Amino acid sequence: MLNRLPFYSSRYALIKDGVVTNVIMADSYPTAGMIGEAHGADEVVEVSQFAVSIGDQYIDGVFYHEGNEVERQLTLEEENERLKQLLADLTEVVLLGGMPQ
Repeated sequence: MLNRLPFYSSRYALIKDGVVTNVIMADSYPTAGMIGEAHGADEVVEVSQFAVSIGDQYIDGVFYHEGNEVERQLTLEEENERLKQLLADLTEVVLLGGMPQ
């Protein structure tokens, strides 16, 4: 049986003339850069926390989808903290009959 190390990868946007031409998975920025270079990309940007797709614009470090800015998605840790706070607020409302401040 082979003993395998976990493979961690991130999403990268390949950008040409300010437009996302492809979104790839790579294990590191240097690897993504080599792939981007092979595909004629001007830039390669890590986008694991952004819901970008082919055809989106990339202007001055900001992604746009159909003219709207693409917002950063929460990390798992951030989402966990947000849900914990929501649960605490709801518990206060239900058990104490009060509104959270």
